[in-house]
Amino acid sequence: MSMSTLILLQHPPYVCNIYRCLVRFKNAVAMYPRLVTLITNLRLWFDQWTTGIFSSTPTFDNPFHNIDAPVRDLLVNALREKVNRLESIVNRELGKETRSNSRGNVLGGQDRTSNEGLVAALHSTYDPPGDIRPDGPRHDNDFVDIHNIRVAPTHEELMCRAQPFLPASLFDAPHPAPADSMQRLLDGQFRLLREELTQVLQLSFACTVSNVQLQGTVTEGGAIRTR
Repeated sequence: MSMSTLILLQHPPYVCNIYRCLVRFKNAVAMYPRLVTLITNLRLWFDQWTTGIFSSTPTFDNPFHNIDAPVRDLLVNALREKVNRLESIVNRELGKETRSNSRGNVLGGQDRTSNEGLVAALHSTYDPPGDIRPDGPRHDNDFVDIHNIRVAPTHEELMCRAQPFLPASLFDAPHPAPADSMQRLLDGQFRLLREELTQVLQLSFACTVSNVQLQGTVTEGGAIRTR
């Protein structure tokens, strides 16, 4: 048994301070995994120490040799209770961490299964942008390269009823750019932010056109001809 261990056991405040640490800081065991080893060893050291100081020939310096037996027993039992509580707290926190990891593994498996189905659905409904679209560009502002896209929607874009290309953020989701490329990340961010910015305008324009159609006719060029 090391000198630091003897100091730890023969000075109860050290044990009490460890106890206060675990009680006050709920994540202490998770943040400092070495506490688990310390508390496990502390139990073994405490048992060896109490056996040693109570033996007919003490194997450790007895800090209680000038104290009456009832008082000595009371102090040792109080210290034993603290060690028991420390061990209980560590076991409880380890149990929480194990259950949390188990739930995480289960949920992770469910997420992977769910993502696989979602990715398959995205591939089946994939409608790419610009020239690589089977039916051609949706309008005059539909491009593969985001550098060619105007931020403000064009007249033809406002009149278009086809859904815009808004890429999903899943790694395996279909996209014209490579999955692990910066180009894909920037493309997705630009298209999603632009849609958030212009969607209200597009919806408002669509509602206006629908209302006008009740009273007149909207030509292919966007001109309104009243009846």
